[in-house]
Amino acid sequence: MHFTFEVGEREKHRVSFHFNQMWGNLKITVDEKPVIRDFRILSLKTVKKYEFPVGDTEPHKVVIEKERKLLLAGYRKQMYRVLIDDRLVQEHEGFKTVQATPTNAAVWPLRSWANMWYGCGVPDLGRRHHSRVL
Repeated sequence: MHFTFEVGEREKHRVSFHFNQMWGNLKITVDEKPVIRDFRILSLKTVKKYEFPVGDTEPHKVVIEKERKLLLAGYRKQMYRVLIDDRLVQEHEGFKTVQATPTNAAVWPLRSWANMWYGCGVPDLGRRHHSRVL
């Protein structure tokens, strides 16, 4: 999953959120400078909050919430919420996984087999997400 948004009226900053749901790498940047790095593979909590300040002369508190499903979270869409100064400004739902390469090509037969027999929600390794700006 990848999305960006701007923070501030007079002092503008660009915040980018990157999360690879397949491998668990998470990175949040402000103006191309990393502010949070995380590695999420196993977690008992279904909601993880990332809080950080943005701005010097016009400070804002930014919170990005990542909510996963209880079971098989790696194969299902996740919900992302962006709050600026405790006000919900964006919601994103979905996932984005890596494209097939020689290193992850072994997943393709699993996807075909699982969809053929069970019609289950194994991701098709493409980009699928829905965004809503509030």
